[in-house]
Amino acid sequence: MNFYSITDQGKSRSMNQDRYANYFHSRFSLFLLADGMGGHNAGEVAAEVAIESARSYVMEQKSRSDYEALLREAVAVANRSVYEKSMTAPELRRMGTTLCAVLIDDARVYVAHVGDSRVYRFFDGQLQQVTRDHSVVADLLAQGLLTEEEALHHPDRNTLTRAVGTEEETDVDVDIFERTDFARWLLTSDGLTKMVDDARIQEILTEETDSRTASVKLVNEANANGGLDNITVTLVDLGELNGNDPAEQSL
Repeated sequence: MNFYSITDQGKSRSMNQDRYANYFHSRFSLFLLADGMGGHNAGEVAAEVAIESARSYVMEQKSRSDYEALLREAVAVANRSVYEKSMTAPELRRMGTTLCAVLIDDARVYVAHVGDSRVYRFFDGQLQQVTRDHSVVADLLAQGLLTEEEALHHPDRNTLTRAVGTEEETDVDVDIFERTDFARWLLTSDGLTKMVDDARIQEILTEETDSRTASVKLVNEANANGGLDNITVTLVDLGELNGNDPAEQSL
């Protein structure tokens, strides 16, 4: 396994409210990504609290093997931590964040998410979005009430229907996939996906086989197209499974 993570402020934002963290254990690897929202520095705080809370919970529970339940609990802990933090100061009220968590062991890939940050699977030249955006526009698209073109300019295109920390509890989607040798897993904030369409992301992942080169190229493409938001990418390349696989790193 090789991976690379990168975050960039973009061209229009005054600060970067995205956060990521990666954690490696002998039995699994964990990748986390959050895109904070809120006035002033509240989004930055929400993303940081969510990432650290989820990472710490998994570290504390690392002896477990019920990974689906573990991820659900980690997101619930993150939600509670952000919500409680938001009650401590007026400027933090109603802050929240997206959260993606991908846990990979020697047999499966577990994907948990809340919000509109995305997880993709790239295999055999094909890119597949495996998460569904929790947003007003995604719901309208699913109902056939919007076209893809209309969605790009819809006034509620940035409105989430679900987030971490805005309410005392939140629902989390968890999906489980069989691990496939040589698949690539991409976690990304919407600073990439609103600037670069899926077809172009697929092209870049096809052209660039090195995780670092591909990640940097994705960020550069988003900035070249306007860079209207913070951009964060984690790209995980699964090689052939071997005894050292979960702990191998490219950083």
